[in-house]
Amino acid sequence: MANSSEAATAPKFVADALTVCKVQVLHLSLDDTLPPLAGSSQYAFKSEADILFNALEADQLRVDVHTTIMVRAKTRPAGAGKMRVRAQLAVVFRYQGLDNLRQTGKLPLPLAWTAVSLAYSTMRGQLQARLAGTSFGEACLPVVSPQQLWQPPALAAE
Repeated sequence: MANSSEAATAPKFVADALTVCKVQVLHLSLDDTLPPLAGSSQYAFKSEADILFNALEADQLRVDVHTTIMVRAKTRPAGAGKMRVRAQLAVVFRYQGLDNLRQTGKLPLPLAWTAVSLAYSTMRGQLQARLAGTSFGEACLPVVSPQQLWQPPALAAE
């Protein structure tokens, strides 16, 4: 019986209530010392995401995506240092009713993962456009599950 009441009070994710407010590249550094490389297999990728809340904007959440792209060691010329791209992108979303969810401490995982997916996809597009014509021009971020990028914080022991 307790499970059915928990299910009845669990917050629902309403996709139509989520809108993008702002997209901003916060950081982009490029070590571009090679000619363009052929194929994405020449690169290694690492990405993660953070979800942040704004106390002044109760219905907003921000997803920061941090990405590093590195040229694989076997591809680098002898004696060349680490060649990489580091990027950080912020996407601010508005979600109707987010303030109520934050007060109850129940952010629906589908909402979090949808926001992370959208932010990561935006990062993929931004990098594809900004890195065109560089040695990282063929380095298209792989398609990944949002669960690989962000996990909810561990619950405190009661």
